[in-house]
Amino acid sequence: MSAPELLPLLNALTSLCFDGEAAFAYGVQRASSTGLRQLFLRRAQDCRAAAHSLQRLVLQQGALPQHGGSAAGDICLSFVAVRCALCIDADRVLLDACEQGDALALRWYRAVLMLPLPTTVRVLVAAQHDAIENDRLSLMVMRERLGSWA
Repeated sequence: MSAPELLPLLNALTSLCFDGEAAFAYGVQRASSTGLRQLFLRRAQDCRAAAHSLQRLVLQQGALPQHGGSAAGDICLSFVAVRCALCIDADRVLLDACEQGDALALRWYRAVLMLPLPTTVRVLVAAQHDAIENDRLSLMVMRERLGSWA
């Protein structure tokens, strides 16, 4: 895969990571459960670290990396904020939003991993994919701990 084809993909993943960081950071501010706040804080830090790793790859290619999230991410986060303000149980809204965000991120990562990537890029993207997959399990466990909201 050539650099002109690879760079937009890396920047898209970077933007996705910054969107995740913003969503989890918002969750830290709004969650009522201490355990959920701690999980969201760790996930926000992980998203930030993932974005910075992707930025370094883009810089190594001699290009300018993405430095923030997407407009779509901002809109989704605004929608989550409204839902939290109108809902009695903001923790449920936050968990739902983060699970949806992780599902979206996994779809993007899986699509990128289907492409013929350079080895260094494939290793990093696969590791980030696996981290998101493992962290989704943490969200599910937290949902069970906080009880069923059906």
